[in-house]
Amino acid sequence: VPDAMTLIETRYETNVTSITMDSGIDSTYDYFVFEVVNAHSHTNEASTLNLQFAVTEAGGDGTYDNINITSAFGIMYHDEDDSGAAGFTAIDESRNAAQVAGYVNLTSYEGNDADQSSNGRLTIWGLGSGTYEKNFWSEFSIQAGHDAVIFSETGGVIGSNDATAIDDVNFKFSNSNISATIRLWGWAKS
Repeated sequence: VPDAMTLIETRYETNVTSITMDSGIDSTYDYFVFEVVNAHSHTNEASTLNLQFAVTEAGGDGTYDNINITSAFGIMYHDEDDSGAAGFTAIDESRNAAQVAGYVNLTSYEGNDADQSSNGRLTIWGLGSGTYEKNFWSEFSIQAGHDAVIFSETGGVIGSNDATAIDDVNFKFSNSNISATIRLWGWAKS
């Protein structure tokens, strides 16, 4: 059915190193949405704790270090005590990625208290296609470890001049275990 969104897979994992979404990622859909609900860090919190994602090629070796990703990361925040706030005045260059064969950042400043988590979505166009690069965009709301509310956006391209089909997407924190529910939705071809 054109213009219909289909739930393909739901994964709920607790205190694991990473979460892999690998069901139904092929050329059936124009684009995929990964809905991340309550991604929680278990062992660390800091400005360097980032929710990240990586991909692997269809039929490949299952590693997440062979497809280049280029991304731009933006952030805005508001401290809970109203002591500081900033908008998207510039991209956060320390969290950008240029032709990185591996994981790129979706969030930052994660907290690990029981009530702290990240929620958002990652949208990727053409994942299963062997014809086009894969463009992506994400938006996340984060409860930071330093008592601030953060909104992050990341956008970029997977493959950078490489049209390799992708069939696995992996999510993890940069230096902590993760608990989260992740739903994979496919948007039907029109």
